[in-house]
Amino acid sequence: MNLLARWLADRHARDPKFKQIIQRARRQGSQSRRRSQLQRRAGRVFYSARPVRLRQDHDFALRGRIGAAAGRKDPAARPNCLRFVGLGGLENRPATQLSGGQQQRVALARALVKEPDLLLLDEPLSNLDTKLRERMRSELKRLQRELGITTVYVTHDQMEGVLLSDRIAVMNGGRILQLGRPGEIYDQPNSQFVADFMGATNLLSGTLRTEVHAAAVELVDTDIGPILCSFAGRMACGSQVVISVRPENIKIAKESRLEDNNIIDGRVKERSYYMGLVEYTIDVRGRELKVRAAADSADINGNSAVRLRLAPEKCVAIAAQEGFR
Repeated sequence: MNLLARWLADRHARDPKFKQIIQRARRQGSQSRRRSQLQRRAGRVFYSARPVRLRQDHDFALRGRIGAAAGRKDPAARPNCLRFVGLGGLENRPATQLSGGQQQRVALARALVKEPDLLLLDEPLSNLDTKLRERMRSELKRLQRELGITTVYVTHDQMEGVLLSDRIAVMNGGRILQLGRPGEIYDQPNSQFVADFMGATNLLSGTLRTEVHAAAVELVDTDIGPILCSFAGRMACGSQVVISVRPENIKIAKESRLEDNNIIDGRVKERSYYMGLVEYTIDVRGRELKVRAAADSADINGNSAVRLRLAPEKCVAIAAQEGFR
């Protein structure tokens, strides 16, 4: 991913058409003050700490970007950026006397102080504690929207990607497997890798009963019984598929009707508290399914018999990938 960030920065510097696309996106997305196009480049977050005071560090960033006069024209930029990353009042402290997390925030402020057209962030919050990480995440999104900076944010944290992004590109082996909005990527993955990578999911293998000609709901035979699934497009009869259904999309049915679809009986094996929810491990015909429900489901304990409802539109059928488990 570091290679991707370097490639984007290099292309932004060398390719005028690529730079125009980024600048056009910035102008369309923000009404913030304009500066000469020659003054704009890519801001990158890197983690080396210079043995100088933070104010000098940001002077250096500004001089390397838009000339020595910039620091005098906008002296408020330095402390504002430092306050944004939680380092206000430390302007005169050498960066090498900061903790690892503080040095990482210095790197972020160093990139933001230049107000670049393209901001490249390679897991900039990875070394921060949970509370600071949450605050920085929301502040970073707010700042990005206010300044209209096109931002490429590289992360292995799926929640972070979903919360911060307007669009997500899921990559594997240097290839983009799926590109789309966060909800689309999470709810409608186009491959087993994307379904598994984007968060906890239940993957069930099965065989399609009938040919699918377009987006539709059709039956798939699985080892826990026939399941109505959602298909995104054409697929031949007899195709081997994998069904992805997220734990929060499996409901514990207190009662059911004869006409209900995808009703499955199982037995609770494990029950654990999960951040305001209860996560269950349900045994269904020898197969374990993960289910997340509201914490008020206190009447369901270990070894209880339960009835599960899987909404067909939430059971996403994907062509099986050979060698993927």
